Amino acid sequence: MKRLFDIVFSLIGLLLLLPLFAVVPFFIKVGSRGPVFFAQKRIGRNLKPFNLYKFMTMVHDATKKGLSITTGADSRVTRIGRFLRKTKVDELPQLWNVLKVKFISNA
Repeated sequence: MKRLFDIVFSLIGLLLLLPLFAVVPFFIKVGSRGPVFFAQKRIGRNLKPFNLYKFMTMVHDATKKGLSITTGADSRVTRIGRFLRKTKVDELPQLWNVLKVKFISNA
């Protein structure tokens, strides 16, 4: 039942937020070069690796330009990135992660 709940509400969230998924990449590309999405390998349930996706909030090659952690006033965070982080919009692609992980775990 929980799996069904996760899938249904992730789909609803993605559909309702589709306009944001169309607009946010435009502003990211206007404000910086590099990819629109940040992907990072993480370890999930039952120690299965998966890719975590977020909207890019830092400058291209940020890991080469400083520490692997960020502080509140990190200069590598872009102007649009600060807004995305503050409003948590950068986390929205994780709805895709929920769908993807749930469908894969059913296999």
